[in-house]
Amino acid sequence: MSGFNKIAFNSNLNSKRLFNEEDDFRSPFQRDRDRILHSNAFRRLAHKTQVFLSTKKQDHYRNRLTHSLEVSQIARSMSSIVGVDENLTEAIALSHDLGHPPFGHIGENILNDLMNKHGHQGFDHNIQTLRLLTLLEKKYALFDGLNLTFETLDGVLKHSGPIKNQKNYHLSFSKKYGFNLDQQSSIESQVAALSDDIAYNCHDIDDGIRAGLFNLDDLKEIIIIDDHIKIIKDKYPAINDSRLIHELKRNLINTFIKDATNQIIVNINVNNISNHMDVISCKKMIVQLSEKTVVQMDDMRSFLRRNMYQNREVLSYLNYAEDVVVGLFYFYKENLNKLHVNFDSDNSTKNVDRVICDFISGMTDNYAIEKYKELVQSK
Repeated sequence: MSGFNKIAFNSNLNSKRLFNEEDDFRSPFQRDRDRILHSNAFRRLAHKTQVFLSTKKQDHYRNRLTHSLEVSQIARSMSSIVGVDENLTEAIALSHDLGHPPFGHIGENILNDLMNKHGHQGFDHNIQTLRLLTLLEKKYALFDGLNLTFETLDGVLKHSGPIKNQKNYHLSFSKKYGFNLDQQSSIESQVAALSDDIAYNCHDIDDGIRAGLFNLDDLKEIIIIDDHIKIIKDKYPAINDSRLIHELKRNLINTFIKDATNQIIVNINVNNISNHMDVISCKKMIVQLSEKTVVQMDDMRSFLRRNMYQNREVLSYLNYAEDVVVGLFYFYKENLNKLHVNFDSDNSTKNVDRVICDFISGMTDNYAIEKYKELVQSK
């Protein structure tokens, strides 16, 4: 697999940052990874919803932090096999969910509706991630944000491929820094994106069983899972359900990684890919699962949608989450002095709305609920 490093981004060629800095003993992408790990936004992920509300008293449900770490582990494994830059892949994987607000996708939808209602271009957690990395983290003496390399920022921005629905922020950012929104992302970014899909499908199966939303017998309707369960039971006839679930999860992850690696080789040959420029100029993503495995992954996703994401228990806090986010948004609009941020005297109404949105989106589930009870419900 060592020949794959020809299609990786060569960090020796360029590692430009938004602000010039002196190099240190780490590679540019190691430095990016370390800054992400030490960021406030990364630590807050520990108390942000993945699927189950993070305030639920269950120590083993995944949250945004554990999900990001699991995506990173899968991404590093795949990068190691493929022979591309593990540090760049890890930096992208660790930061891909930083922009998520409290209450997961439900919170994102509520903030998006609020911002659209007040004349803005909504709220998008991917754009918010970029804003955190380049503006909202305020820790360093010389700059706002984390001053990551262009390659990491490009990978985060386009980890799902070229930006098709380009919003004002995308356009202004690309114009200011010279990002090409229409090109494919790097091979490292594509690895991080597929690792995200693998992680949430396989690990949500684990959380769904833990929550009692379905059991092993229910999962047998998914062919790839039924096949793996049979293989595991044939090999370990006396295995208990707890160990079986773990073996199932790890076997599924290994299957997807192996399949993706084989498909990358096929895609490289079919598209005559020989270097990094060929990757980003290709019309299709190079890092993909085979057609057969895509169908199997879609079967898992459909099962989870029916039995988990649309489950009444999972959706039971939807109304409460909406009360919290909407209540806080309008409270802060009327009480700007309660925001823990500095305002310029010339801030327009639109800028104020975005500052409020930034503040709420940075909250953890626990903090948002605490502030709602203190500031809104107590009135």
